[in-house]
Amino acid sequence: MASVAAQKWDKRFAGADSAPKAAKVLQDHTAFLPKYGNALDLACGLGGNALLLANRGLNTSAWDISATGLAKLQHFAGQQGLRINTQQIDLEADSFPAQKFDVITVSHYLYRPLFPALISALNKGGLVFYQTFTNSNTGKGGPSNPAFLLSDNELLEVFSSLETLFYQQDDSPNMAYYIGRKPA
Repeated sequence: MASVAAQKWDKRFAGADSAPKAAKVLQDHTAFLPKYGNALDLACGLGGNALLLANRGLNTSAWDISATGLAKLQHFAGQQGLRINTQQIDLEADSFPAQKFDVITVSHYLYRPLFPALISALNKGGLVFYQTFTNSNTGKGGPSNPAFLLSDNELLEVFSSLETLFYQQDDSPNMAYYIGRKPA
């Protein structure tokens, strides 16, 4: 039996009939991506980030709680002739798999207890691309629960052990964008 969260996301993704775009922070900064390596689209949903990473030649994994989202991602990847390793995982209940990556992307997802695991899962020189809603977002789309909203400069604090390559916090659409590199 799927969890309530899995059922919610399965229902949301059921009607998707086209591949989504990658997160803005990733689309706008592809020059930072390595030529090869292992990449992870964490809490991937329909996998817009995973598709971009795989199109760039990275060995790409995509993890999400939604079996429906992952099946749609496999369909979109097949349409583009891409291979993406998908894994259904409840990131808030299951153990974080012991794997290492050169790139990790997270967009529109915030579960603070995962931050140490994200940093640990990065290879030396590895990059994290993170984009999600800020606490000034209430009433403008996105989550209303403060547990799912970043405070000002929170990503800079959380990833202080990484070299910040890019950071921006916008008032419209009240989003934080972060790129960091793990020291070699």
